[in-house]
Amino acid sequence: MVGNTAYLTAALGSGPGPQLAQRAERAANAMLNRAFLEPGLGMGYPTDDAPILRMMRRYIQDGDLERCEVDLDFLGVQYYTRLRAPFRPIPGLWTVPGFGDDPTLEKTSMGWEIRPEGLGMVLDMVHAYGRYPRIVVTEGGASFADRIVRGRVHDDRRIAYYESHLAQVSSAIDRGVPVDGYFCWSLLDNFEWADGFEPRFGLVYVDYETQARTIKDSGYWFAEQLGGTAIPPSH
Repeated sequence: MVGNTAYLTAALGSGPGPQLAQRAERAANAMLNRAFLEPGLGMGYPTDDAPILRMMRRYIQDGDLERCEVDLDFLGVQYYTRLRAPFRPIPGLWTVPGFGDDPTLEKTSMGWEIRPEGLGMVLDMVHAYGRYPRIVVTEGGASFADRIVRGRVHDDRRIAYYESHLAQVSSAIDRGVPVDGYFCWSLLDNFEWADGFEPRFGLVYVDYETQARTIKDSGYWFAEQLGGTAIPPSH
């Protein structure tokens, strides 16, 4: 099996009027999603919606785009949140995407909005190409300020996160999207590239000083969904 994986998002455009908001959203979608998918499908780069990508032409040599096209067995999707795409009067760019800060939405400890509907939108988007026989969610998860209390880590918010996102996967399957896997980020708390050890994404809590591992409630919940019989210790 040969596949590729990409960080994808369902951009949420905004601006002074619906037309400019749509322009910003199309530009963000082109830069964040299509630019990483369509060359591999033999479609080139989406320069119409994101003219800034035209600067890449100077680096493209004869035959490059033809060699980019691949026949994948599956596509891996990494999804965490929807990015905001506010309109900006920057010719060729039209937006500067970033993380949202809606006070009405729940957020992770990294400040990312929890927007499960975006996962369903991304799955529909990639399925619409009609070129991916299998789709696997290769990353998804949330960081929270976990702590051990009497030998347990009660991370109900993470369980709710996975429940809502797996519901999106189930709905996509019902719509005919060929999703056949979901991988949590992550099994263990770990070192995050730009943020060190502070964010905790794991289903298992790691004491970095002692390396002791403690399965969080979300880990036991996931085991139950998979037919496991592990139960948390009683204290």
